[in-house]
Amino acid sequence: MFRRWTWTFVKCFFSLTLLSGIAYGSEDAQGPQPLPEGATEFSAPPIEEILAACRAAKTAFRPLTEADLAEAKEELSAAVARLDARLKTAGPVGNAWRAFLDWNAMQEQLARDAGPELAALDALYAKYAGGNNGLELAWFADVRRALRRYLTTARSIGNPEIQKQYEALLDALPEHLEAYHSHPDADRAGLIGAAVRWLEEAGQAADLVGAIRGYFSHPNLFLQVSAGLIDAGIAGPVDEKGPMTDVILGARVSGTEHVVGRTYVELLPNEEYGEITTVFRGTVDSETVGAKGPARVSSEGVTKVASRKTLRINAGGIWTLPARSRAITSTTFESIRTVRGGRLIEQMARRQAYTQKGQAERVAAQHAEQRSGRRVDEQGDPQIAELADAYQEKLRRPLIERKLFPQLLRFRTTEAALHATARHGGLPGLGASVPPPALEGDYDLVVRLHESLVNNFMEAALAGAIVEEETVRTRVEELFGSVPAWLEPDEESEPWTITFAGRDPVSVAFRDGGFTVTMRGREYAQGANSYPGMNVTAAYLVQPSGEGFKAVRQGDLQIFPPGFAPGTGRRLSARQQVLRSLLEKRFGKIFPEEMVPEPLVLPGDWKKAGELDLKKWDISGGWLTEAWTRTPAPADTAPPATPAAE
Repeated sequence: MFRRWTWTFVKCFFSLTLLSGIAYGSEDAQGPQPLPEGATEFSAPPIEEILAACRAAKTAFRPLTEADLAEAKEELSAAVARLDARLKTAGPVGNAWRAFLDWNAMQEQLARDAGPELAALDALYAKYAGGNNGLELAWFADVRRALRRYLTTARSIGNPEIQKQYEALLDALPEHLEAYHSHPDADRAGLIGAAVRWLEEAGQAADLVGAIRGYFSHPNLFLQVSAGLIDAGIAGPVDEKGPMTDVILGARVSGTEHVVGRTYVELLPNEEYGEITTVFRGTVDSETVGAKGPARVSSEGVTKVASRKTLRINAGGIWTLPARSRAITSTTFESIRTVRGGRLIEQMARRQAYTQKGQAERVAAQHAEQRSGRRVDEQGDPQIAELADAYQEKLRRPLIERKLFPQLLRFRTTEAALHATARHGGLPGLGASVPPPALEGDYDLVVRLHESLVNNFMEAALAGAIVEEETVRTRVEELFGSVPAWLEPDEESEPWTITFAGRDPVSVAFRDGGFTVTMRGREYAQGANSYPGMNVTAAYLVQPSGEGFKAVRQGDLQIFPPGFAPGTGRRLSARQQVLRSLLEKRFGKIFPEEMVPEPLVLPGDWKKAGELDLKKWDISGGWLTEAWTRTPAPADTAPPATPAAE
């Protein structure tokens, strides 16, 4: 009855909700960050307060001391101990990691009475920050972050240059903040985020850091799925036959029952979590024989039944509540006979059957409620348990292990839609500074995405990472079930390996009806050949196209080395020209001249929901809004009338 609760729905939903699940790998993304007192995730202090905090912080430089260094060493030792415990559970793989990370050298440095040698820690930090596959996991990232903090603290003590850098940063920061407040853009946000990271790593201006995070505290992802779309994927007819046995007022009853009805979906308004209830309403026709003593009563029954099964979802997981059912039963006696005792006994049996008929019907209805509830739980609980496990193991746990889980993730439901709200602050912990544009109209699926989510996540996931082309294809296929054409391998060339830049490895800007994407590679390799760094930029403008939209690339791909300024007379080297031609061929597939969105068709049982056509594609002020509606119009899924109360 409730087998339509499938992993497909959760995977499709969370693939959109947790965009931070698209890639795997990480630098050390920040965990949930506290906000200034009185602030909330959906409010931001006025810019004047932030500028005032900048002025106050400039004269509040705090020289670091040996006590700060001792605290940093304690943090490093604790992170190393956690990694040690993890590696002990990994067997030979753990031993290989110990060898790669020069584990004995770390232990020796931590045991030195005079404190670790900074040059030795520099060498160890290079290993942890090397970008190799696996180093993105939280246990390694914690050591990497603690190493960086220790090195920064040690080199800051008694160093007058640190105060000069601090004051220079606070001289420039107000300008960046005011400029961003007047005209928000991704580049300014990146500069502000870098300043926040520097202050935090240097142990300075904690109040200012908190105030800036409060200013950038708006969620940067809003997703909603209409009740109609959810219902279209889950609702449907139910037609089940089977044997039944029961005991009613001491009579043993056996026979068959035929369940006919329809399942549909209700969304219950809830601000704490998403609450989706699957409701079955239908009729149970039964043919039974009841035996009590010498009496045998053959009857036909009609039971109107309503059963409800509720699923709840929040950032922590998915769970279900026990099914609840209500039923009303009416019966018609086909025959009443006795196997012994003669006519008088039969008359007494008949009289008793009719006398107890109303009571028996009430008991039968109660038992029908119990059977229906058990049937719903037996069919629904394993399915929902599978969904819950899949959410934990395929989405939540991998993201948490890589420090990529959003700092804020909330679900709620209204009668009309299931909503998800997220804030991914990345390394500096900064979300959006402004709320999303208002949404007008009714749609089945809506995504409102701020550029900060993409930029924050990509820096947290890919900064300094070494990524192989085949690994990307494998992980995309694991998440979405297939590999898009632009990721298919090029049979004429060897696969690529990209070492991403340490800052802003991939960034986007959503402005003026279009978007720009820039990928920054510090190093490239193809087969045995290696190439120097190169940035690839593609700019698109969204335009109407028939009844839909298309994104048209504005000019050629811009492929230049970092810091290269076209038109200044500077020439690319021969090796850079070769790399540019190779990248133009490969990224020309990823960034074609035109992108024309195709209708969305959900997989599996969800195909019956129909196609989702893109009806809105707006880009402005750092926000991208896409909205889809189902085609054709939804069929009538109204439940059949039933007198059974719920």
